[in-house]
Amino acid sequence: MSQDDVSGADPHVVVLGEVVDITTVKPLWQQLSDVVQTQRSVVLQGGAVAQVDTAGVQLLSAFVQDANGKSIAVSWQDVSDTLRNVALLLDLSSHLRLPDELQTGN
Repeated sequence: MSQDDVSGADPHVVVLGEVVDITTVKPLWQQLSDVVQTQRSVVLQGGAVAQVDTAGVQLLSAFVQDANGKSIAVSWQDVSDTLRNVALLLDLSSHLRLPDELQTGN
């Protein structure tokens, strides 16, 4: 763990863009990797995602699993219909730890 007591720190918020696909995987993975290094909890905001592919969902799934393995809490604030539907189609909703109820907008 880091030298600071991060348990009381504000979560790191990651706002996902409109596109989460093979073209955005590399920079998004770097951003998420940097977030894991902070050892702070993470809130993913996915309400703006309008286009997502298998690579994007797999990246998010790998991030959630990596964070979980390092005891870093990951939660969601807003999940677009598109993101939720693709995750369901790929049977990765539970891996992503998406909230049970559809949450869009505020």
